[in-house]
Amino acid sequence: MKKNFATKFFDACENFEDLSQSEARALLYRAALLLNNSSSQQEIAILIDSVAAFMDSYAEQEGVSRDEAVNEALIRWALSLNLVRVEDLEAAMLQEDRSQ
Repeated sequence: MKKNFATKFFDACENFEDLSQSEARALLYRAALLLNNSSSQQEIAILIDSVAAFMDSYAEQEGVSRDEAVNEALIRWALSLNLVRVEDLEAAMLQEDRSQ
């Protein structure tokens, strides 16, 4: 396990009854990924229950997967704060298409 996460994990174990169900689930899921060494180059985002439910509802409404809904929400957020430009997104998508 990575040192920072291991410290957080062992601290959480000592106070497990203070964790919410979603915090415990996220922590245990991350620990399992690290122990199995199954994380790829891309990280996996773990959503809290209320966000997951909202994104699932939105994804169903739009007829897309949860991943697509989350990506769309993050892109809209980044664009609204000028954290990314449309041109940068288009260039990244073109490069991604070429690499596949």
